[in-house]
Amino acid sequence: MPDIHSPNVIGAISLAGDPGVAGQLLTSAGPGAQAIWVGTVGLYQDFGAVGNLGENLNDEVLFTNTGGFHSIGFSLVVPTGGRVAFEGSYDGTNFVPVTVLATDGTGYVRGIDYDDTFIGSIATMRLFRVITVVAGSAPGTVIGRVSDAQNVIEGLDQTAAPHNIGMSPQHLGFEFTTPQTDVVVGVVLTADYKYAFTEIYISVTGTGNVTFFDETNNQFTWAFTSDFAVPLDQRENISRTFALPFVASAGGNSFKVTTTGTIQIIGTVHGYIFPAV
Repeated sequence: MPDIHSPNVIGAISLAGDPGVAGQLLTSAGPGAQAIWVGTVGLYQDFGAVGNLGENLNDEVLFTNTGGFHSIGFSLVVPTGGRVAFEGSYDGTNFVPVTVLATDGTGYVRGIDYDDTFIGSIATMRLFRVITVVAGSAPGTVIGRVSDAQNVIEGLDQTAAPHNIGMSPQHLGFEFTTPQTDVVVGVVLTADYKYAFTEIYISVTGTGNVTFFDETNNQFTWAFTSDFAVPLDQRENISRTFALPFVASAGGNSFKVTTTGTIQIIGTVHGYIFPAV
């Protein structure tokens, strides 16, 4: 059967088998030749080996997408005590962050410091790599498979945040019995992530003010603010659903609260975090 592309072109695929028959081995022509198999639903290619990810800064496992694959799935053992990042290159030279989905329910990530399994899209990328960005003390492992099947991350999951399905859900509880100033509600995010909250529930007693806000307390960043005068033997309950999600104005911002006077407050906020693209 003839080549899909000329073997003189880097990444050309020369078909040594019949692509219509599952289990056939196809051979890759040209520089960086790789074995590509025909599965029951299309082409796929396995990659990786135990201990292949070095523990030193900038050590990497590099996958060259000669087959023009769309989807990737891989298991990862992070170098002991280290951290890795996921990156791709469209021109073969410059790398940009790549977002993949952690299958343990963590959500979408661009880097990680613990072992997990991931799925994602490498559509149109020439190169994909897992690179050590914080050195460890022992090597890690990247083993996976790429496929020509479309990944869901290429379609619905790539709609614009904060309406992105599959983000990391956040259900955060809090309780304060003394005055608070600029206190973070929930987790402190890195610059790679933003939060988007869709609902807040609070139960208040005491006299004073309660203000929830994005990072810096001013009228342009308030999510909720109100004065209360509730006897200490009573409570006032408020549930607020945002018509549009309340989204951090910048990556790394925190959702915070300030209370005054004799206010005592208990409550929850609901939403999710997502990569700050």
